[in-house]
Amino acid sequence: MASIEATDNPAIEPSISLIRIAVYGLLTIILTSLVNGLIRVLAVIVFDVPNVFALWWEPVLIASTVGAIGATLVYGVLTRLSSRPNRTFTIISIIVLVLSFAGPVNAYLSPPPDLTDAPWTVFATLVVMHVAAAATIISVLTRTTNQEVASR
Repeated sequence: MASIEATDNPAIEPSISLIRIAVYGLLTIILTSLVNGLIRVLAVIVFDVPNVFALWWEPVLIASTVGAIGATLVYGVLTRLSSRPNRTFTIISIIVLVLSFAGPVNAYLSPPPDLTDAPWTVFATLVVMHVAAAATIISVLTRTTNQEVASR
């Protein structure tokens, strides 16, 4: 098991154990799924969004889980390869977030058969879910660094 090591250079963040990354990764999966599930419920209630495929429980929870797992794996690799994994991960995450908007925007502009009659609020809800997932993932995973060790 890798341990957390202190460095004299504040620009270099300490190495993070794989167990710690896995625990925070699991927390990321749970919180991202909860946040997107809550957004789904609120959208269905407040905006009277129809229960179309894109907002069924399964796609929302599966996409949240897969995204959080992928982000955890990327973060784990960055903690081994980058001298500043939190900064690098945040930049990569924002780029991925912007690219992820292509799905809902494309579906709005050229809707697939199951979304032809879907109101714009369905697509807006999907965009909000992407932003919420990214914010949750970034805020949880970048906290894996032990602040006590990092401040030395």
